[in-house]
Amino acid sequence: MASAAICNIFTILTIAKRLSAYIDGAPRDACTDLIPGHGKAPQPSDTVPYVLSARSGQTTYYPGEILHLTLSINSMNPKTTFKGFLVQARHRGSTIPVGMWNAASDNNQDALTCSNSKDSITHSSNNVKTSIGLIWVAPITNGSGPVEFRYTVVQWLDVYWVNNVGLSLNEREKPPTPPVDVYPLNLL
Repeated sequence: MASAAICNIFTILTIAKRLSAYIDGAPRDACTDLIPGHGKAPQPSDTVPYVLSARSGQTTYYPGEILHLTLSINSMNPKTTFKGFLVQARHRGSTIPVGMWNAASDNNQDALTCSNSKDSITHSSNNVKTSIGLIWVAPITNGSGPVEFRYTVVQWLDVYWVNNVGLSLNEREKPPTPPVDVYPLNLL
């Protein structure tokens, strides 16, 4: 009888630990497949009520550029909220994140290191959210190529959408730095 009670307590504590484990962000286990590990199958991708978009509507990036993105509910579901997320920029067809995220500590987000420093971004609390602003810094080397922003959103523990493509950006050449004139304009 005592061993059954101890076993039940152990089971309850294990489940409680598992349920609370992702309150402060996605686990590193989710880095490749973006699956949060909540133990239930994800929702169909064609039903995702969220959108990841560039704030300026841009379709290209240049090396080292800072992009402002927004993860939010789509206009068809104005009362929908979410608690957790994981976002990565990847080269098309790759599972390795590229670029770096700048996490705002006061904005319910935290950078996660999967392959390189701060190459992914996740939630830092499971507070209810309707949108969140994100900052991504593109790879600084030329020739990085097109990137896709992939995301997972958790609405509730067992209701989530996995590995959705939020937007795709093509690389453009970084604009040249204008030469610095050594003569003041008024002397020419």
